[in-house]
Amino acid sequence: MKQQRAEVTDMRRLRSPYLNVSTLLGVGGSGRCRDRSRNRRSRVNARETRVASKLAIAYDSILITDFDGTVTRNDFYALVVPRFLEDGLPDYWGRYFAGEITHFEAMRSIFSHIRTDEETLRAVIGEMEPEPELAACVEALRRAGWDVEIVSAGCRWYIDPILEAAGVNVRVHACPGRFDPERGLVMELPEDSPYASRETGIEKAAVVRDALGRYRRVAFAGDGLPDLEAALLVEPGLRFARGWLAKELGRRGEGFRRFGRWAEVARALAGEGPQSEDSDRAK
Repeated sequence: MKQQRAEVTDMRRLRSPYLNVSTLLGVGGSGRCRDRSRNRRSRVNARETRVASKLAIAYDSILITDFDGTVTRNDFYALVVPRFLEDGLPDYWGRYFAGEITHFEAMRSIFSHIRTDEETLRAVIGEMEPEPELAACVEALRRAGWDVEIVSAGCRWYIDPILEAAGVNVRVHACPGRFDPERGLVMELPEDSPYASRETGIEKAAVVRDALGRYRRVAFAGDGLPDLEAALLVEPGLRFARGWLAKELGRRGEGFRRFGRWAEVARALAGEGPQSEDSDRAK
């Protein structure tokens, strides 16, 4: 138990405000509320399981990918925080590092201090610079037998418009949210998701573990600390990393494939790009 606490503390120390993390959701409240919530989640989870099973039959492989800094060049948090936060912001990251609040609570609290109008905030979405060939890459992957799912501790408020604008229809596991001029970007826990996490919103490793039981091949692509556990669950040849994740995997001597753009991941899996030249092998 002491070792587990020490590991959590180490992860918090390594954590930067620009990254995300993970753990499964527990539901509080009165017994009757818990029962209703549990029944609702059970129905939703069963529906998602049926859909996922059908997809596993249609595709024998799946790429599970982070969004901010992976599918996109820039992170929404990094773009918004310097511009739109109120002065005198409480030290939410200090409280997170001290173990007083979760990563989700820190993110939700910080986003609640955003003060601008919705039109201005939505303009920032375009500055995230999503992969310009996203739609073509997803289609190439599907032709090659690969399904695609997005996992993010970020918010669907900005993820969904990017995918819609790109003409891409994939399953997204992320926190729901809405804009309120007086409360900023209001993030909510995805309580109906089978992968919900009170710590980070979505547990990426849980998504990968589930996929490993349903698909012949599972690949993962990411860039940050929250992606580490999920990345280590897949084979080194199907493990794609950049940024902090690439550095940490290299430090650990774990094999992975380095990428600069998400299109490089898609091309490698679809058989349209180099298969070994960009690999970092454990020494």
